[in-house]
Amino acid sequence: MNDAARELRRAAQRARDAGRTDEALELQREAVALLREDGEDRAALAHALRHVGDILREAGRAAEADESTVEMLALYRALPDAPALDIANAIRSAALQAEAMGRPDADLWREARERYDDTGIGPGVAEAERHIAALAAN
Repeated sequence: MNDAARELRRAAQRARDAGRTDEALELQREAVALLREDGEDRAALAHALRHVGDILREAGRAAEADESTVEMLALYRALPDAPALDIANAIRSAALQAEAMGRPDADLWREARERYDDTGIGPGVAEAERHIAALAAN
């Protein structure tokens, strides 16, 4: 991965962890731009796009997050060797985005549940099951 993009992503995560949402978003978008320019690391681009979408969605800006989330999921699905946990996290992010946009998707949650189960991530399985149950109840 591009070293400058890696450092921007790290700085963005530190800003996000500290509650500096606007700064985190700006840094993550800069990383996306560098990764697009470089064009070699599609997995890193997908990861950075996931964070852009997550930051926007968590800030109540789901409409702005939609494009990044759709692109991120398409990139991950096209990567033959994407790590299983990255795929699970991507699907979770897409499921949360769908809910934020008022179009809940039980299929995404079922896929996230299966992928978290395959990776042994119990909290991911539990979260997906809660969303699946809530959707079934409606």
